[in-house]
This record gives sequence, structure tokens and C-alpha cells, in this order.
Amino acid sequence: QNNNSRGLDFVKQYQDYRISWTKTFVVPRQQELVTVCFVGDSHSRRGVEALIDMGLTKHSINATHVEVKFLRHLLNRDREEKLKSLAVCDRMIFAAGQWDFSHQHGKVPETFTSYENNLQLVVEMLHEHFPHVPVLGRNIHFNGMGSNYAGCKPRDWRSPTTVRQMTNIVKRVFENSEHDQFTFLDTNSVVEPFWDSSVDFSHLIQPVLEAETMLLLSEALKLRLPAALG
Repeated sequence: QNNNSRGLDFVKQYQDYRISWTKTFVVPRQQELVTVCFVGDSHSRRGVEALIDMGLTKHSINATHVEVKFLRHLLNRDREEKLKSLAVCDRMIFAAGQWDFSHQHGKVPETFTSYENNLQLVVEMLHEHFPHVPVLGRNIHFNGMGSNYAGCKPRDWRSPTTVRQMTNIVKRVFENSEHDQFTFLDTNSVVEPFWDSSVDFSHLIQPVLEAETMLLLSEALKLRLPAALG
């Protein structure tokens, strides 16, 4: 259907999933308290909530959410506030960019070139202030094809094609960084089969969220400190 004022109610996703995992994600035991910061907006916040729900923050892991909506705000308007919040982090799991290509951005989305340039500046800023902290970047989550994305014309630009290109940019910036504290992890082997199952056309359903969060945490805790400091 074309631009539909009813919003999401005309699309119904397939929900009769039977989910099982053939791989176990082992969270390494920590000798001391480790603060893992999930940096981003609601997708990152829900990762923290999943860790709490699974009881993984009761002992030696402290999970906290550092809200970042727009990359450009992290570089200017919110810079000092966010640097203070990030100062407690022993590990960072970074995924920001949904808002840059959403209706929240305004009448037109961010350009890929601007997004990549801003992300490169963020990487340099994190290295300047936190050179001892390993940073794990992850892929950007797909959004289900609700009317905001699939309408004509769309009111939101986070189509699968756009999101895949965003992930390509995150992967390129993190893997090409000259600083060895930055690593990229693609979790699409876990989340992509269920990309359109979200009830709100955006956030992962709970079993998929928990599996991805376990994978991210497991990999983040395995990261060594940068060579010059570790």
C-alpha cells in the first residue's frame, strides 16, 4: 500500500517462530568488576535490560547504557556530557546510527558520506579520551517493513538496503582504524533470520535480543587491552 495514515496496523508479521540455538555463548568469568557500556539508543538500552533480566549483572559485570541518538550530537552538543558518562567504561559496545536515517532527522536523512565522516571523528574522539578501553562495534539492526519505511514516499529511510550500507560503513571504519582498540562484530548470523519479526517494526524480539546480547558480551569481555597499554 502507499502512504498509509493508519501507521503500522495494515501489516502483520509472521510470528509463529520456533527458536533454538545450536551454539552456546560462554561469558568469560571476571576476576574484578568490569563495566560494559552499551553505547547507542534504544537497541543498546534493551541490551542492558536483557543482561539484567538474564541475571548476568549480579556478580562481576556491571552493564550501563550511554545514550547516543545522533552521531553529530556526540561530537558537539552532547560531547562533554557523554565523555563524562563514558569515563566509567572498561569495555564499550558501540552501535549508533538509527536516528541519523530516521524521520527524527528531519525531512531528509543523513548522507552515507556524512555518516561515515562523523563515525570516523567519533572513533578518533574515543581514542583520544579512552585509549585504554576496547571498543566493539556491531552491525545496525534491520527494521521490519512498516508503512513508515515502505510507503510511497517513505517517512523514514531505514530500509534493509540503507541499514546494510550503514553496517558496511561501521565495519569499514572500525576495521580500518589504525588503533587496535577498535573491533567489529557482525551479529547478523543471529539476528538477520528474524529481521522482520519485531512487534514494533524495530526492536528485536526477546529470544533474539538475549542471544545477540550474550554474543556481544562474550566477545567484548574477550578483547584484550590495546597493545601499548595492556
